[in-house]
Amino acid sequence: MRKLILLCFILFSVSALAQNGKEEIYDTARRMDPLSTNRELLIRNFTFQTVRDSSMVFFSQYDKARRDHIAIQNLGDVSSPFIPLLYHPFSGMGAVAGINPFGNLYFGKEDAVFHNARLPFTEFYYTQGKAGARGMIYFDAMHTQNIGKQFNITARYHSTSSDGFYRRQTINAFKNIQVNSYFQSKNKRYLADVIFTWNKAKYMENGGMEQSPETDTLFRSLPAAVRVVPVSLNNAANTNRFREHHFSQTYWLKVRYLDDTARTMVPQIGINHSFSALKQSNYYTDLGDDFNFYDTVYYLHAGYSADSTGFLQFSNQFQLFSPLREKGTSFRAGIQYDNFSFYQQADKGNFTRLANHNISVNGQLNFNFLKTFRSELKGQSFLEGYNQLDYLLQWKNEAMIFKEARISVNSNVLATSRRAFLREERMFSNHYRWENSFDKVNQKTISFGIDKGMKRPSHYDGFYYTLPPKSLSLKATYSLLDNLIYYDEDGRPKQGGLGQNSLQLSGVFHLNLRKFQFHQQLGYQVFSKQLSSILLLPSWMSKSSLYFQGYAFKRATFVQAGVDIYYVPDYQARFYNPGTLNFQLSDEHVGGYPFVDLFIHAEVKTARIFLRLEHINQAAERFQDGLQYQYNFPNYIYTSPYQPSAPMRLRLGFAWKFYY
Repeated sequence: MRKLILLCFILFSVSALAQNGKEEIYDTARRMDPLSTNRELLIRNFTFQTVRDSSMVFFSQYDKARRDHIAIQNLGDVSSPFIPLLYHPFSGMGAVAGINPFGNLYFGKEDAVFHNARLPFTEFYYTQGKAGARGMIYFDAMHTQNIGKQFNITARYHSTSSDGFYRRQTINAFKNIQVNSYFQSKNKRYLADVIFTWNKAKYMENGGMEQSPETDTLFRSLPAAVRVVPVSLNNAANTNRFREHHFSQTYWLKVRYLDDTARTMVPQIGINHSFSALKQSNYYTDLGDDFNFYDTVYYLHAGYSADSTGFLQFSNQFQLFSPLREKGTSFRAGIQYDNFSFYQQADKGNFTRLANHNISVNGQLNFNFLKTFRSELKGQSFLEGYNQLDYLLQWKNEAMIFKEARISVNSNVLATSRRAFLREERMFSNHYRWENSFDKVNQKTISFGIDKGMKRPSHYDGFYYTLPPKSLSLKATYSLLDNLIYYDEDGRPKQGGLGQNSLQLSGVFHLNLRKFQFHQQLGYQVFSKQLSSILLLPSWMSKSSLYFQGYAFKRATFVQAGVDIYYVPDYQARFYNPGTLNFQLSDEHVGGYPFVDLFIHAEVKTARIFLRLEHINQAAERFQDGLQYQYNFPNYIYTSPYQPSAPMRLRLGFAWKFYY
C-alpha cells in the first residue's frame, strides 16, 4: 500500500510540473484513442466508429458489478457471485449449463471489442486496499495495436485477489483473459477474425455466518478489524472455469466498384463460416464437518465431497448477409449446428453424462431511414435436437426525434420460448441429486425508452469530456412470464405458474452545473403475487453521485471530490448456495441500510488517480464501549442473508493510458 501511494505521488508531481506555461491545459480528449467496433459491424461493414468512454462518473468504483448495475446482491466483497436487483428476463438461447454465478464478470466472445489503432495503445486500471493479510488487488489491462494496414490484435486482462474481511472470504484467483484479432486482405474481400477467452475463479466458500442467535450477537459486538465470526462452511471451496474460443472467415461473393480503377469497392453479398468451442467446468469440495449446512443427506461419501461438473460444446455456423446500410434494408440469414456434452461426477465410479446436439436457423432484417430511424427484426428457431421448438423473436426500433437537442426514443419487443438450463433439469453430486422434466420457460417482453445525449460545447475541456454520454435515460419494461424456474428453500429447482408479470421503471439523470455535478440512477419494479414470492427482489433502488470538480495546480490537474450513495429498502432476499452455485429462496431480510463512499479523483495528463473511502457511514455507528460497534439498522450491513459487507476501508488506485 505504501509503495502504491509513493508511485501515485511521483506520477502526480512529475506530471503536474511538466505543465509549462500559464495557459497550457492538458486535455485527454485531444489524444488519439483507438476507435472500436463489435464483431457484427466488423464483419458486415468493417467500420470503427465507437469512441472510448472518457467519463469519470463512478470512475473509482472498481467493482464492475456495482459499476454496471443500479444495485446488486453479492456475498459482501468484490468479484463474488451476484445477482442484479433490477430484474431482467434471461434471453440466451440453446443449451445453457447454468453453472456461472459471476454473470458479466466473465469475458465472453460477445464482449469482444475490435480496434483500429493508428498508434499502439495500452491502458491500465489498478486498485489496492486493505482486506485481510494479503489485502485486495483489482487490476485491468488492455493493449491494442495495428500490424501493418491489414492486421490488428487486442488483448484484455483482469485479475482480482482478496483475503476478504471475514473467515473464508478469500479469493485465491479471479482471472480473465481475452485475445482477439482480425486480418483483412488487400482487396478487402476476405476477412478472418479470432477470439480466445479464458476465465477462472478459485475461491473459498463459507456459506455465510453461522446461522445462530449467538453468532449474530457476537458479530454485532466485534470491532471492524476482527474477522473471527464463525461461518457455516469451514472446508468448502469452488473452482469455476469458462473458456470460449472462436474463429471466423468472411468472403464477399458479390461486390461493385465506384470507378474503373477498382480502388473503391462496395460489398453487396457476403458469406461467413464460424467455428466456436465453449468449455465450462466447476469443481466443488468440502469435508464431512460441513454437511450439516445442506438440507439433504449425502448420497455417496460421508467424509468428503469432490463434485465435478463440465460442459463442452462445439458450434459451426454458416451465414449469408449484406452490409448494414445507412439507408434502406439489409439482411442476414444462417444455419447453426451445436454438439455438446454435459458431465457430472461425484467420484470416478459415480457420474452421469448427457450428449446431444442442436440444429437452428437464424435471420435478421434491418431497415434504416434518413439516418434518423433504425429498425431491426431478428429471430432464431431450433429445428431439431435437445432444444427443439425453442425460439426467439426480437424487434428493436430507435428514432432520433430532435437532432439538435439529441433526443431519441427506442422500443424493444422480445418473445422467447426455451428449455430449462441443464443444471436445472439434472444434478448429480454428493449433496444433491435430481432429474426434472420441466415445461418450456416462455416470456414476452416489451420496453420503451427515451434518451437525451449530453450537449458538447465547442471548447471541449475537462468540464465536459468527463461527463457521461447521456444526461437523461428513461425506460419502462413489461414482461409476461410462464413457467419460470427458481431454486426453493431446500436448494432444489422448482417451476412457477402461468401468467406471471412484472413491470420495471428505470432512469438515469445527470445534472451538469459545471463545477457541481449530480448523477442519479433509480429503479422501481412491481411483480405479480407469485412472481414476487419467487424472485425476492426489492421494490426500488437508488445509486447517486454528488461531486465538485475543477482545475488545480495552475490548471495542470483536473480534480473531482464527492460522495457516492447506494441504497435499497428492506426486502426478503435469496440465499446463496455454494453447492448449486445459485441463489435460493429464504425467509431472511437484507437492505434498509445505506452505503456511503467518499472519493477524490485527479487527472494528470494521461493518468487518473483516485482515493476512495468506502462505507464511511460505518464510523457513525461507533459507540464508547471498549472497541465495540453498534448497528442501529435492523439488517445492519448484510448484503445477502448471513453474508455481511466489508467494513469501512480505504482504496487507492489509478488508470493510465500509454500512447506509443
